[in-house]
Amino acid sequence: MSEWGSQKYTGDGVNNISMSQKYIDLMNAKTISWINWNFSDDFRSGAVLKTGTCPNGAWDDTHLKESGRLVKAWMKEERPVVYNTTDNNPVFFNKDPDATPEYVESLSDVISDSTVPSQKILFEDSFENGLEKWTQDSQNDWLRSSSRRIDGSASAGVYGQAKNSQLISPFISLNGKTHITITFSWLLGDRLKKGEYLAFDISIDKGKTWKEYASQKGSVHRKNVWRDEHISFIDTQNTSAILIRFRGKMSGSRKVASVDNVKVIAED
Repeated sequence: MSEWGSQKYTGDGVNNISMSQKYIDLMNAKTISWINWNFSDDFRSGAVLKTGTCPNGAWDDTHLKESGRLVKAWMKEERPVVYNTTDNNPVFFNKDPDATPEYVESLSDVISDSTVPSQKILFEDSFENGLEKWTQDSQNDWLRSSSRRIDGSASAGVYGQAKNSQLISPFISLNGKTHITITFSWLLGDRLKKGEYLAFDISIDKGKTWKEYASQKGSVHRKNVWRDEHISFIDTQNTSAILIRFRGKMSGSRKVASVDNVKVIAED
């Protein structure tokens, strides 16, 4: 079975342990193998690792989110049973695969896990109201588009004879947070070729200088496929606010690249 998760269809939200256990039981009974989504450290609850683990480590149980602890137990053919203990060190999983599980909707219903960071969205835009939050350079090649989108009814698209055309966010205050993740989805149209691209940058000095963090190139990446990006930003000690920017280069009235569902997320 590829692929499934214990949250809602977006890969986020509360882990539904009881329904997930029933799903696991059915697959085990039918001898069906499975792959869980997703093995990453992005901001969603469906990511099994806490944000920041991938670039910084360490790879141990203390860096697993609730979904990670669940998946690890299911891979070991354990069942999620939560017991009260007298030493304030609860046992999350019963090691007897034949035990009757004590179904709960979330481990947080029975224990407070202080190691799971809280999250705050510092900025988000899915371009439902156009580009009103953003500024452009003098080319003005970025437009609201309803023909390509991954979230809602619109996205931002760059079209035509774009020569490194820029779409720049407002100043995004980090509110003293030290762990920032930037997520978005983007797509290259099928006509982009060598030398044409879509790029993502961050500035920590009010736009004086920029650093590129990701790109899609016409000669390298797949066309007409939405790709999710998750950027871990750790240079927070040198700034209290950031700007983010998308850049596009292409030559031709029928060429296009799109961006959607942009979020800047902080963790305590």
